[in-house]
Amino acid sequence: MLYIKKEGLPNSVNQQIIEILRSDNWKSVPDDDTQALRSVFDNEFPKSNVKKLLIHEQKGLCAYCMRRIHMDSYSRIEHIIPLSKNKDTALNYGNLLGVCDGGKHLVGE
Repeated sequence: MLYIKKEGLPNSVNQQIIEILRSDNWKSVPDDDTQALRSVFDNEFPKSNVKKLLIHEQKGLCAYCMRRIHMDSYSRIEHIIPLSKNKDTALNYGNLLGVCDGGKHLVGE
């Protein structure tokens, strides 16, 4: 696994995340409702901006296998501590990695 030095988020992206964390919608999500946590992450979290930053930080390498990753559908954001385990880390940038799809897109080629 690659050691990743987190550079931090630009203020604009950080502010977006703070607004989500302060929202009534986020506060109403039960700690153990993984589906609701996933919904907020998928629909409200600035995933594109964060994914771009993760790829830059990781020098375009998957945090697990070191394959080259890009801003495409073959890369994704991975939670170190899963959404199902801890609501407090679900939107924490320090808990996120840029990873490849594990070769799923190569199946059938």
